[in-house]
Amino acid sequence: MMMPIFISSCAYVPEEWSLEDSLAFFTEKEEEIAEPVVIHSDFSPEINNFLSTSKEGDNQLFITSPWGEDALITVEKLYFSASGRTCRNITITLEHTHIKNLACQAGKQRWVVIRPVTKPHQVK
Repeated sequence: MMMPIFISSCAYVPEEWSLEDSLAFFTEKEEEIAEPVVIHSDFSPEINNFLSTSKEGDNQLFITSPWGEDALITVEKLYFSASGRTCRNITITLEHTHIKNLACQAGKQRWVVIRPVTKPHQVK
């Protein structure tokens, strides 16, 4: 013999909370998504090409870069961010400094370094 099982639950909803508030809470509008804070965007075509075509662990020395002269850039694997961009973590090695940055595509062959949402950026 099968017996019916009844499951119920309740949730507290403040009186001033309306259906419109609920819909607004669960509906994201594209224009409300904040644009990332761009730190560097003036890359040479060589740096843009390296970021687009390199594989995880690759590195290349750039005589001139937004970080200074003789910057060794090492890339990590590509991934898709929550914002829908293709991104990768990069490490820039200068004479006595290692700088970690997040680079994301801002076009077909154009990359920008942005501030990660999850941690504050340290400007050097």
